[in-house]
Amino acid sequence: MSHKGALKILKNAKYLYMALLMSQGLRFVYMLILARLLGAELYGVLTYGQSWYLMFLPLTGLGLGAMLSREVGKDRQNAKSIVDLVASIRIIAVGVIACISVASGIYYAENEFFATLLVIFSVALLGKAMVLWSNQMFQAFESTHIIFKIERVFKPSEILISIAVAIITQNILLIAIVHAIGQMIQGAVSIYFVNKGLCKVELVFLPQKMISTVTRLFPLAIAVAAGQFLFYGPVVLAKESFSSAVSLGNFSVLIQLFIVVIAVFSSVTNAALPALSRSASNNRSNLSLFCRIAIYSACMCGLLLYVASSIFGSNLLVMIFGQKFLVAGEYLALMMLVLIPATATNLLNSVQISLEHNVKVLITNLFGVATLIFSLPWFVSEFEFSGALYSLLAAFSVSAIIGITFLTREFIISIKDAFIMPALLLGGFALFNMVGESINHENIAMSLGFLISLIVLWFVGINVKERKIVKLKLFKSNF
Repeated sequence: MSHKGALKILKNAKYLYMALLMSQGLRFVYMLILARLLGAELYGVLTYGQSWYLMFLPLTGLGLGAMLSREVGKDRQNAKSIVDLVASIRIIAVGVIACISVASGIYYAENEFFATLLVIFSVALLGKAMVLWSNQMFQAFESTHIIFKIERVFKPSEILISIAVAIITQNILLIAIVHAIGQMIQGAVSIYFVNKGLCKVELVFLPQKMISTVTRLFPLAIAVAAGQFLFYGPVVLAKESFSSAVSLGNFSVLIQLFIVVIAVFSSVTNAALPALSRSASNNRSNLSLFCRIAIYSACMCGLLLYVASSIFGSNLLVMIFGQKFLVAGEYLALMMLVLIPATATNLLNSVQISLEHNVKVLITNLFGVATLIFSLPWFVSEFEFSGALYSLLAAFSVSAIIGITFLTREFIISIKDAFIMPALLLGGFALFNMVGESINHENIAMSLGFLISLIVLWFVGINVKERKIVKLKLFKSNF
């Protein structure tokens, strides 16, 4: 990847990262306060409601966001027709999916309270869908600074009001109403900025073109929905498998922490898609480098967080969230280990999307979802709480392996970078970890294992030229 192209991706990702860092940082504080105020049982119920509508959210997009980034990235001057078409299809899709969310929520809910909760979050779906479309527009036009501009106003406001409502009432339904209203207002403001700063959107009604577009993107739409299910579906599935609401609350905290961390990588994925789309047609070496960075970053960041969570995580989480989340603290390290295949899947899917290999993304994500759905009840019955995490690890691992295999068969990434190097990095770390357990010095062994993996990556995984670039960037950053 050229120096200029890399800097453009990083600059575009910077604002997404700043917005996500602020959003996820506030979200962490929000989680902390609500978890302590509501307790494990009620917090689990609230997270269940949020997970419900977030599962439906990708269906409102129909894969149009990826098409938007791809087409605008290729030819911004002639993007008006694509923008209008996408906006028109999105309005119809949002209305239909919101109705489905309401109807299925009422049918699926076990009592009137849960039905009301799911209906409120279905209203939030409307606002969130508007925000999502607007953000995709900002990303496609590589104007991600506007996302940060909007988020820094609305996210703190929504969280402060929600916390105030929680302190005063401890009523989950009222907290959900605040969230729904906040999303609706932010969605309206975001659309205003799209029309004012990017391009005047005009709705069109072209049935034949709309149907052909949706049909062409249908595999990607299902793929995106399946990918989202891997993050939010586990809470919904676990509700039916766990024997207690306390277990659901502890699992919900782990899932929320997991999403907070992986959102950092999502910012890079979203920011890179326009540039990757240009590279897909004229410079495949850029895609190869992006894949290598994605796999190495997934391995090393996952191992680093696993080590940190194993040494400090358990006591720190319980100290922050309280004794009711003791189980979550015990399994935090295992949750961080799931980040390795999850991050690889997330980043590598963007490469396939840039190549318009939508069916391959669909296959990758559907196999992961199938693994999760069929394995979670069995794992929970066999291993209780930890079984849900084993199921999630298995699901993302299946997706990652399939996705990486596709890319090696297309000669976008080599066997060495795809399989041999990850095996060396993870295998060496696992060996040190096993030795440490046998001599009762796990923390020292894990730290040494991570250091050895880092050395192997430095001298074996990356070449001399890349090492020089890394050294230069460490001492002089100019983006």
